[in-house]
Amino acid sequence: MTGLEDAIAHPAPSLDDSYIMFDDRRRVKLAVDKLFRCGRLTVKQKERFVRHFFVGVSLRKIASDEGVHFTSVDESIRRAVDKLRTYFNEIK
Repeated sequence: MTGLEDAIAHPAPSLDDSYIMFDDRRRVKLAVDKLFRCGRLTVKQKERFVRHFFVGVSLRKIASDEGVHFTSVDESIRRAVDKLRTYFNEIK
């Protein structure tokens, strides 16, 4: 195998798809900031969410960096995601 098989099976997103993904990421980042400012996200939830979803750091790496157990990071991020989901449902 040359690796080309994967490139063919998973083509790059179109410009429209790339714009939508960028716009979605921007909207999520704005929502994270807003929820943090109004006290609905803790500092840890915000930091962990941003590091994981925007920077691409694994949950295990975040846990290792902070000296905490993996499940603490996982639960924190899950709560942040739940709060974001609730926020987006409220503004529909």
